[in-house]
Amino acid sequence: MNAPSLPRPASDAPPIPGVRPIKVLHYLENIGMTGVETFLLMLCESQARSGRVVPAIACVMEDREELQRSARALDIRVIPLPSPAGSGSGLGRKLRSARLRAERVSTLSRLLKREEMDALHVHAVGIAGMDAFVAAELAGTPSTLVTHHATLEWFRQGGRPSRMSDATFWLEKQRVSRAVMPYAAAARELEAHGMPAARVSVVPFCVDLKKFPGRPERAVLPDAPFRLLMAARLVPGKGHAELLSAVASLKDRHPRLKLVIAGSGPLSDDIAAQVISLGLSEVVELTGHLSNERMPALLATADAIVLPSYMPGETFPISLLEAMATGLPAIGTRWFGIPDIIDDSRTGYLVEPRDAAGLARAIDALVSDPAAAARMGLAGQQRARTEFSSDGVAARYEHLYRAGL
Repeated sequence: MNAPSLPRPASDAPPIPGVRPIKVLHYLENIGMTGVETFLLMLCESQARSGRVVPAIACVMEDREELQRSARALDIRVIPLPSPAGSGSGLGRKLRSARLRAERVSTLSRLLKREEMDALHVHAVGIAGMDAFVAAELAGTPSTLVTHHATLEWFRQGGRPSRMSDATFWLEKQRVSRAVMPYAAAARELEAHGMPAARVSVVPFCVDLKKFPGRPERAVLPDAPFRLLMAARLVPGKGHAELLSAVASLKDRHPRLKLVIAGSGPLSDDIAAQVISLGLSEVVELTGHLSNERMPALLATADAIVLPSYMPGETFPISLLEAMATGLPAIGTRWFGIPDIIDDSRTGYLVEPRDAAGLARAIDALVSDPAAAARMGLAGQQRARTEFSSDGVAARYEHLYRAGL
């Protein structure tokens, strides 16, 4: 791949003498609180902490209570954008959608001009950002950057391509200073679809080491519970069913094994029913939704993290990064960007997607050898510090912003 290799500045780097802070507007088009928002909040906090980047977020406020609350606590400004068109169909909906798009372009363009933003940073799930690209062109914003939070393969396999997405991607290829993917294979895919290699970069997602500083050392008692944690939305493809099957096959061999499933979603009732049908009521704890603020404390009580995902668009799961920063060994699947996070047999184990038996073997290996599990946890923690620090990732993005000015 021809994408340039970026320097990895140390965390807490001092301000650059004689270089003014740059103002960056982050643009979100998706709705809700997902890994995209988690990543963005960590990135913005590190940018603000550096003193070299002044970040703000522009997005629709629908279903954004957690994002607003977290941003307010971090003193990160969130700027509202016009909400999506209402329900309906036919010509009326198309007209409302067109008016909304024009209003959003106008709002963004005025904002970029008024605030004298140096850079616009679009966070795209699939192919998105048409309004932002047009607004940046109208405003004359010097640097425009896109971070893709899903691969093009996922977007196209999902049957989502349209004239609008084709036009958006064409405009992205013409307009953006830099297109970013979190791992190398996804970046190569971007190039294969026509993005000039000189404007493609690989920058991973990140974890804030100040929030996840690692667990204090603790003695491992022979009869102490081994707490396996899965933190993910309860949606199809995350691998909950396979994980429960694997744990059920181990409950007699490892009576101290406990599984904590943190998250909420449409499969909540199905997963609760499977726990009962497999006789795991005394083994599995379902916590429901947990906010980002509560994750460090939960991870500090765990002994390992697991994410047996085969969900299209999984990309680069932040829950694995947070657990590794805490010092936990990780089990994941050979799926999208997960192998770029877990170093197999060194920081944890990789298994095939949908392979409950392989998952059980990986869990068994960790529970059976606590000393090896602890070594993997320490190796993962070091990897998180050197590869995935939010301060280091923020510095790499700053380099890209300035390169586009």
